[in-house]
Amino acid sequence: MVLAKFDPIVRRASWLRFEPIMTTFAAHKFDRQAQPGHLSALLNDLVEAHLLGLADHVHPTLEKIVHWIETHPEPRRDEYPEEDYHWRHSWDSRFNWYKMLGLCKWLSRADAAREDFARAIKTDWEGWEHAARVGIAVEPSEELFTLTERLATALSAGQPEMGLKTFAAVAALGRLEPTDLEVPVLEFGQWACGHLVAGSKRDAEFVARGGSHAARKLAAILLLDAAVD
Repeated sequence: MVLAKFDPIVRRASWLRFEPIMTTFAAHKFDRQAQPGHLSALLNDLVEAHLLGLADHVHPTLEKIVHWIETHPEPRRDEYPEEDYHWRHSWDSRFNWYKMLGLCKWLSRADAAREDFARAIKTDWEGWEHAARVGIAVEPSEELFTLTERLATALSAGQPEMGLKTFAAVAALGRLEPTDLEVPVLEFGQWACGHLVAGSKRDAEFVARGGSHAARKLAAILLLDAAVD
């Protein structure tokens, strides 16, 4: 019963049935403020396609996203005034802008895109500096919510020291209470950043640890599915 919910064959068939919707690029139909959100949602569907072995089906759309991001200006702070938006919205939009660019290049071209991931993590840290400069009280739960992807971005950028720096900043806000799904990813992200900062490589231990934590997350997902049944 536990494994019944994880059926890649059914997921793949469902994705193919809705492929015209899942691959529709429509950033030009949204206003500037909504474009990053549209691209992010679209990319989530394209990532799922890769996991289902459908990389060839999404290559054209990935390239459209790359072209769009590279030919349009990044989201600006004045497009998200803090009287109308959460203070982090503009910073997160820019972080996602460059993270999406890097991820699309990686999926479509097997390009490590370290410069794009580096711009993403740099923008995220500038958000922290802005909060400190203007005295914004940062909410721990909100920062924890995206910590896993920040650690992954720092590792993808080849800047593990930024991953540790961000982890320390979030931890300083108060006791971390990640979900069962987040724990393995956070533990590996923190360990991996420390491992590389200490001068070690992406060696056999690195791979083994990653596999172990991935298995723990999968187990947590399956247990969560079982609890829903």
